[in-house]
Amino acid sequence: MKKFVRRSSFILIIVASMIISSCGKKAQENQNQPVDTTKVAKQVDTSAVKAADTTKAKTEVKKEAEKPATQEALKGTWSGKFDSRDAVLKITSVKGNNFSGSITIQYREVVNQQVSGTINPAKLSISMRDQLHSKQMGTYAAKVTSDMKSMSGTFTTSLDKIKASFNLKKK
Repeated sequence: MKKFVRRSSFILIIVASMIISSCGKKAQENQNQPVDTTKVAKQVDTSAVKAADTTKAKTEVKKEAEKPATQEALKGTWSGKFDSRDAVLKITSVKGNNFSGSITIQYREVVNQQVSGTINPAKLSISMRDQLHSKQMGTYAAKVTSDMKSMSGTFTTSLDKIKASFNLKKK
């Protein structure tokens, strides 16, 4: 049995050395052959393009994920509380960062006011102004959630600078 193991080991060593020597010869043969530099350059160029495309695609996906909700999402009916009273803001027109609409607030005497404003999509902030002249007219400053489903802010009267808070949710 020991002789069999010795012979097997000897044969294994011989086979391994033959494999190793043949690999060395192939490597040496490849070194002696001329290299087609245009083929190598094309392979490198293709790899660079693929890497650039992958990076560009990842960047575009990241930008899309970071991109704030579109201004068009402002359009519609928002309802909630304005100075602890029921209120409805209807944004009927959106053009770029500008919008317009109307707000109704349920005071003892119902307030109906036309409004126009702008949104800063990067900061998710809204600036709005009453359009119809009255002693209660004023300006609105608000923040909108990133999903564009709720806003909260402060209204300030132009004449006497009285402030009122509001919270509205998109229907």
